[in-house]
Amino acid sequence: MNRCPGVSPDGFSWTLLDVPPLPSQDTSQLICDDIGQRYLATVKHRTEWGRSAWLVTSPDFVHWTDPLLILHTYEIDQENRKQRIQEVVDDPA
Repeated sequence: MNRCPGVSPDGFSWTLLDVPPLPSQDTSQLICDDIGQRYLATVKHRTEWGRSAWLVTSPDFVHWTDPLLILHTYEIDQENRKQRIQEVVDDPA
């Protein structure tokens, strides 16, 4: 599921920009960094650790950087997840 940047003068009427979409396989967040004078988006991509958070930035909302990995789980998280799932399967109450 990709994110297609759009702009709106009033928050009701939107125009999609003719730019490549921001690739994301799950939820994403977009913020305006006034201090750094850029836009920041966190997107999710699958890695060996599952879905991981990546950062893309843009100075103009049109040209975006390649995704940079910023957050992922570790082996202990994977083992904990398997244990929690098994506990629910064994006792759904």
